[in-house]
Formats: sequence, C-alpha cells, structure tokens
Amino acid sequence: MSDNRQSWLERDPNEERHKGSYDLDLIKASDAYQQRITQEDGAVKRKYAVCFGYLGDNYQGLQINPGAHTVEQEVERAAFLAGGIQECNFGYLHKIQFTRAARTGTIKVSQLFTITLHVHHYFYNRLTQMLECTR
Repeated sequence: MSDNRQSWLERDPNEERHKGSYDLDLIKASDAYQQRITQEDGAVKRKYAVCFGYLGDNYQGLQINPGAHTVEQEVERAAFLAGGIQECNFGYLHKIQFTRAARTGTIKVSQLFTITLHVHHYFYNRLTQMLECTR
C-alpha cells in the first residue's frame, strides 16, 4: 500500500494467535482433527449471523479469554473442525470478523454472534456434531 499501512487482509508475520483460542497443536493431536472437514472449491466465504442458546454451568462466560473455558472458544474450535475456518485464520478473530451481542447470567436462552465462514453443504451438521461433543 502506498501509505505503508498494512491491509487487514494481510497478516503481520509477528502477530500471535489470540491467547484465549485453543492451542492449535492440541487440536491437531486430537481425533477430531483427523476427521475434520477441509475447504472445498464450492465453499463460499460469507458473513453469517448465528443465534444460539447454552447452559453456562461448564463455561467461564461467553467471550473468549486467556485461561478461561468459554463458549466462543468452543464455537471457534467447532467451526474450524467443521471446515468453516481455514487453519491460517484460526486464532485470529479479526480475520474471521467474530463479533457478539450478549447478556450476562448463567443460562443463555438467545445469544447472537456474527462470523465469516466457509460454508459447504454439510457444514451445519458437522458444526452441530462438534458442539455436542463439548457437553
């Protein structure tokens, strides 16, 4: 770029993954990684709004935070394993444009987040399967 500013599409080689994301090496060592879905030619990257609910007894909140087991951490992992997030973008929440709208409390009847994903015809079934594994 002429003004020496880095495009948001380019990643600074010194940039680190979000410290609250799962360690990618641990995910790669899991059985789920061996069964993950990789990107397909037909998978189009688009921004999606996702409404969901959860029982928060096993989590330390919705928002991804270092050292805490959170709902966003599980959603990011599940979306990656379901093929919605490319490996080069895993852990870089700004690259997948992850945003949320939430309220406080333990039981969440309805939450909303937006995320940019590569979605293929069996993404939803795989995402649901990956999230059910976190119960």
